[in-house]
Amino acid sequence: MVTPETKDRLLSALRDNQSRFSLRVDEKVFSEIDIELTQSLIRQFEKRHFVTVLQTFTGSGLQRVRVEIEADDFLRNGGHLIEDQIINNELLKLELEIKKLEKEISVHTYNTILTSIGTIAGAFSAAHNK
Repeated sequence: MVTPETKDRLLSALRDNQSRFSLRVDEKVFSEIDIELTQSLIRQFEKRHFVTVLQTFTGSGLQRVRVEIEADDFLRNGGHLIEDQIINNELLKLELEIKKLEKEISVHTYNTILTSIGTIAGAFSAAHNK
């Protein structure tokens, strides 16, 4: 499982390496992530406009990327770790607000809302920890 801390470490390594970072198929960037996962994270970073892949060398697995200013801003504001904490806090606040409604709505409606919140939280957790 990729943690927010691991994503932040990789993004920081990309940023701190003079905006260029080379990856080879046989190398691990960190002990917990292999090259395929690293490349997946770089694709995710590219979708969020944190990096631009400049060149992929076919057969070697080598990639050259440019780190965009959005990555620096994101990391300066707390990165993936803070993003994850904010979302978890918002889900907790939502749960607390729903519990306040418990006395005002039917048991069935209350249980339906809690089930929906649980589904959303579970889906977020699964998607966010990929």
